[in-house]
Parts: sequence; structure tokens; C-alpha cells
Amino acid sequence: MLGKMRSKIYLFLKKNIPDNIKKYIYPILNFKKNLIIKLPLWIIRNLKTNIYGRDKKKIFSLRNFGGSSVARGFSLFRTDPEVAEWIETFEKDSCFIDIGANIGIYSLYAAHYKAKVYSFEPESLNFCCLNLNISDNKFNNQIIAFPLAISSNTEISSLNLSKIVFGGSGHSFDRKITDSGNTFETHFKQGSISCSLDEVVDKFNIFPNYIKIDTDGNELKVLNGMKKTLNLNELKSIFIELNLNFSEHLDAYNILKNNFKTFKKFEWYKGQDVFNYIFYR
Repeated sequence: MLGKMRSKIYLFLKKNIPDNIKKYIYPILNFKKNLIIKLPLWIIRNLKTNIYGRDKKKIFSLRNFGGSSVARGFSLFRTDPEVAEWIETFEKDSCFIDIGANIGIYSLYAAHYKAKVYSFEPESLNFCCLNLNISDNKFNNQIIAFPLAISSNTEISSLNLSKIVFGGSGHSFDRKITDSGNTFETHFKQGSISCSLDEVVDKFNIFPNYIKIDTDGNELKVLNGMKKTLNLNELKSIFIELNLNFSEHLDAYNILKNNFKTFKKFEWYKGQDVFNYIFYR
């Protein structure tokens, strides 16, 4: 009965009501559907989780999209405390480049410490979440995000996704390789564009002081595309995840060791071969 009545009303509206008015009336007619399906989704997607620093003060909030979108925020001090401490040393107005930004945990934390941030994240769901997190925290003037894969050159190819989920990782541009050098089965292919970091630095005339590289196996390609950047006097330090059992990562390690005076090595997860490295001038 209700369905038939609603159909008649829709037909009447279609014939007699201007389009700019219909858009306000249709949601009312769909109230039951909206209440049961759309409202809960809207609530979930607009929920935010506050992330607090070591002093128990709020540093930023994250959109709760499910997946790993919030868990990554808590990992800042739990699994990567050394990286958080590294970011805390950034000078005000220093330039930070976040390669493989994901949903923006490190970009947000650097912006909290008044750095100017350039974030690069090619995966579409993560990039969406990254921009919402930037906007929600009012960092629009401090962080600019690009949907690009940073690699050795400019190329139009595909980003091979290991899964489709907010906050997901383990993706690979133009090939199917993990940070252990193994191949993985592609869950979905997303069209993507890459460019080198040297191109970015030239294009925007920027002088990075700090760089984070976390590209799930493509770190050597990133370094091969930033040879000029590595020689900049302004560059002070680089954070990178490496597995030295993987030949490409060993090559990446040697490049950085030859360009920096010292480095620190930190265990990421116990029993894993991937370690966090911070190289210093």
C-alpha cells in the first residue's frame, strides 16, 4: 500500500515539480530506506577518533572508515615510537615529504609540529581518507596531498592492490612485489601515474629537509628518481623501511649509507626482517 502510494507521488513529482525542488523532497519519501541503511553509514563514516600524544593532549583526529583507518593512528606511538620522536625534532616551517602517506598519520603529526608537508599516496581509498583527515584537522595550509606514486620516472601504469580497504597497504606500482622481494596476487588493478621526486622538487621549487619513504618494496625505484634531491644541502634526514634480505633494499641501504654520515636502526615487529632506518647528515 505504502509502496503504491509512494510510486504515485513520484510520478506526480516527475511531471509537475522542478528538478531543483525534487532533490529536497525525494529524501523525505525515502525516509524509511534512509533511516535503516544510509543514516548508519553516514554516522559511521563521520565518526572521528582522537589521537593523543604522550602528554595526553589531542594531536589530531582520524575519520573512522573501518579497515586500518583508525588503527594506524594508534600505531604512531605503539609500533613506531622512534619515527614519532624523529618528527618531534622537526623545526617549525621545515619541509617534510611523505612518500607513501597512506591515510596521513605522519603527515598529520608533522603538521602538528608546524612543518610544511607534501604527501604522496596513489591508492584511491587512502587518498580520499588522507584528504578528509587533512581537512578535518584544518591543516589545509600546511599539507598538500598528491594522488601520485613516486618512482624512478614519469609513467602511466597500474597500481596492484593487495586488498581494497581504507588504510590498506602492501600495494605495488607497475609490478607485484612485497617488501621481502616476493610476488603477491593482485586483488584489484587501479590506474595510476608515477613521477620522480626530482621532478616534484624541480616543479615546485621546494627544498626538503626531511623525507619519509614507505612504498612496500619500491624503495629503490624511489631513490633512483631522487639523485639530485639526495645532494641538496637542505636535506637533513631520511626515514625508510628496509629488508636487507631483499637485494633491492640492500642496494637502497648502500645508496643511503654513502650519502649520509650516520643512521639508526629500529625493530618494527619482532620476528620480522623489515626494519626502520633513519639516516642523518
